[in-house]
Amino acid sequence: MRDRLGLPIEYDQLHFGFVYTEPVTSFPSIEVSGGEVVALFVAEKALAQYRGTSFEQSLKTAFEKITQGLKDRIEFRWASVGGGEPLLCHPFPVTAEAALGYEGVCRSVLFHNGTWGNWENEQEIIGELDGPMSDSRAVAALVHHKGTKPLKKLPGRWAVTGSEEIELFGDWQP
Repeated sequence: MRDRLGLPIEYDQLHFGFVYTEPVTSFPSIEVSGGEVVALFVAEKALAQYRGTSFEQSLKTAFEKITQGLKDRIEFRWASVGGGEPLLCHPFPVTAEAALGYEGVCRSVLFHNGTWGNWENEQEIIGELDGPMSDSRAVAALVHHKGTKPLKKLPGRWAVTGSEEIELFGDWQP
């Protein structure tokens, strides 16, 4: 535990075993692959249909427990900007239309943690998109048109995930 997990433990001869040398409030990060992170996002999006039901609080609590130990912390939450519209939950395909829906095929998807209040100013670049809008959906369309360079200047944390890699933008440090 000391060597692999970095926990503050040492052998105590008096008790014939290992003891913590200082308080431990949580265990270290768990290792997950990029594909597993995407699977968590897809699962969270599928569970959005339970908002407002008796299952909502239990599902929120379960996701908080599962994601609490992730090395690159990604917070799961219900849609905020754009209201409680289930179609506005992440991820969004990085395409010209940043299509809404729970199924589809694309080369990469975008996840966002935070709020970007000026996304409406980019309408000229992204065009009019059909359906409900949010900052994250607008940025998915913007990344399609401009690449990931704008993400270096936008507030919040952004993840663009393709089949081979995850690109992170913003402050992902705990």
